[in-house]
Amino acid sequence: MGAPGDSPLASLAGNPWLWSALAAFFFGLASALAIRWLASLLKHDGRSARLSALAILALALSVLAAAAFLVFSGISSLPLGPGRTFILVYWLVAMALFGAMFGAFPRVGGLVFLCASLLAAFFFSDALSGWLPLRGPGRIARLLPFSVSAASFRGEFTIQERDTVPTLQRVELPVSAAALVVERAELAGPATILGGPSLYRIIGIAGPDGRLVTSFAGHRSLLDWLSPLSEAKPERGGLIRRSRAWSAAAPLADLEPVVYSFDAPAAAKPGLAEMPGQEEGGNALASSLVLFASGVAPGGVAPGGAASMTSP
Repeated sequence: MGAPGDSPLASLAGNPWLWSALAAFFFGLASALAIRWLASLLKHDGRSARLSALAILALALSVLAAAAFLVFSGISSLPLGPGRTFILVYWLVAMALFGAMFGAFPRVGGLVFLCASLLAAFFFSDALSGWLPLRGPGRIARLLPFSVSAASFRGEFTIQERDTVPTLQRVELPVSAAALVVERAELAGPATILGGPSLYRIIGIAGPDGRLVTSFAGHRSLLDWLSPLSEAKPERGGLIRRSRAWSAAAPLADLEPVVYSFDAPAAAKPGLAEMPGQEEGGNALASSLVLFASGVAPGGVAPGGAASMTSP
């Protein structure tokens, strides 16, 4: 995969799942066409020349895709390891079978492949709608309290990047310490073709007990209905591995902003006012970043705190 900050096209070009799928698909297609060519030779029906040319073309495209994999991705990018080798094998076999079906039964196989591709594209695009790429350390939100009492506050909540949450909105909530709640998504296997591999979305603001006091959730996808995240189940696996994270609940003070940021775990320091910008930490592994909160409390500095990946 490309490094953080790479263009989507560059990331796609370096994706091993894309090139392995193309290589397997065209190999399956070439195999089916070769079998049809042999059958045509035995029947002497006059189609052997065309079928042999198509089989050679499909085999050449398979070799070309394999070469592109070596050039753009490299052997080291192969998703090997416990639990991942089987996914790669299933992926290659499935793509080869799709290619063979398309070669053996062009109309039926083409229709099946088109329907399967459209369903997969719809499901994954719907599941990732409203998510933002997590490219590296950086600020994601800011809370500015205007008026804070012992049990509530009024203020202004701002996010750094637009998704399904308004960029700026006024809030009035029954808490005097606020934690940001986000959901993380780590794309695995073939799902990385769609982007990522790390994404996030802001869910809402919670109190010190970790319970949401307001929700910013917008689009609810089919995946959210089938496999919802909650305080009881803050993690879900699969090709889209999702988890819910809470920042520390920063005590609030009048006109003292609280900054919510992603950064490396080593950055958890008391009195941390602001995390480094994305351009300064773009080489950090996004999957290892955690969520922090910083702010100034009455009479002192609120400690920054790392996110908990389980329910508080």
